[in-house]
Amino acid sequence: MRTIVIGEPIWKTNSIGIDIKKLEDYGDHKLEIAYKNKKGVKVYPDTYKINSQLVLSFPYPTMTRKNVNLKIIPIKDLEVYDG
Repeated sequence: MRTIVIGEPIWKTNSIGIDIKKLEDYGDHKLEIAYKNKKGVKVYPDTYKINSQLVLSFPYPTMTRKNVNLKIIPIKDLEVYDG
């Protein structure tokens, strides 16, 4: 299971953007949001589980940022990884 680390969420929409190329390796992936507040505490401390096939097939919006195609997923849709 591959781990994908997101540096910072998209605050305006309370979502994350995942590089579509990272999702082309089908299967389950762990996802971490590494962003920390001013006190050094992770705002989203959980590890999440995503299935790339489901994410790619679901009609989540896409956007391009710095020549990278991103799939935009609301944080509320992420499933906590039980490990």
